[in-house]
Amino acid sequence: MERFIELEMGFSLGAPIDQFWVQYYRLEYYDMNWFYGRMLDTDTVIPGRSEFCSFTKEAIDRNNYVLIACDHYYLEQTPQYQKDHVIHEFLICGYDSLRCIWYVLILLNDNWSVREIPFEQLETAFDCAIKQVRDDRKAYRWLGRFEMPYTLIRLKSPPVQPVRLYKIYESIENSLAGAERKIKERTPEGGELHCLEWTGISIYQGFAELARTILYEHPSLLMEKHILLGMKKFVENKSGFLTRLRYLQNLALIKTNDRLLNQAALVIDCLNDSYFWMSKYYFSGLNHHLDRMTEMLLKAEAVDVPVLEEALEAVGTGLDSQYEETAGSLHED
Repeated sequence: MERFIELEMGFSLGAPIDQFWVQYYRLEYYDMNWFYGRMLDTDTVIPGRSEFCSFTKEAIDRNNYVLIACDHYYLEQTPQYQKDHVIHEFLICGYDSLRCIWYVLILLNDNWSVREIPFEQLETAFDCAIKQVRDDRKAYRWLGRFEMPYTLIRLKSPPVQPVRLYKIYESIENSLAGAERKIKERTPEGGELHCLEWTGISIYQGFAELARTILYEHPSLLMEKHILLGMKKFVENKSGFLTRLRYLQNLALIKTNDRLLNQAALVIDCLNDSYFWMSKYYFSGLNHHLDRMTEMLLKAEAVDVPVLEEALEAVGTGLDSQYEETAGSLHED
């Protein structure tokens, strides 16, 4: 609700391109902890030696989900199997004792899916992940922030999560202040990976720059590097922003108008057109289709900036009125 407004994209600098991503806002650990506290009951534990299977089955039988850190190197279902040691979270949501498998929610190739993983294989991946992070205090701290490496999760009943207008205000403000930045990351081999990232409103420029520097010569990368999927996420992000404006208006938390909502819908229409021309370019390879994509991107950007500015003012006014009501209540008997 609060963070989906922001978006981030980037790619590593290679020849012609090593990696590309567009992702919804990554929750900071303090946001995650707040969410856990409001919506979920969690217990972080470590099963004893040789107890992983029995402990986990008992936890699921008590209506828990089980979140664990695993090393992809030992999991046949992942692209890193027997190639790279990559630690990531897995959510165990069920099991079949007769077949000796866990039902696990995992993210593969930008798609969430429930996969069947043998008891022994998942336990090995978990044990090896634990051994790695014990040798890396930074990794252990990171896992601790997200209530890992082994966490029992239960939904609170009823869940309580009030709308925090100040967080929404911050997200819109961050989007308007979006910028291009250069970053360095360490590779597993100890080398350096140079990347470009775009956040917020600068993503329009990022897509346009990709078109100019890469896509004219390499249309196949639209699919190979999930750039088409990235544009689809961009459209979803803006559609979600419009849904949130309407939601806040329906709850009388902000006051908006039809013109603002119509302009927000126009941004989505322009981005859908841009996605159409990007898709058409993938099949045709004709440069003027990519030019049309860029043209619609720039049109969407021109409309989006004033939409975000007006939405920021509307949310800010709603936030002011909330504080006025709170202040008044402090003096009541």
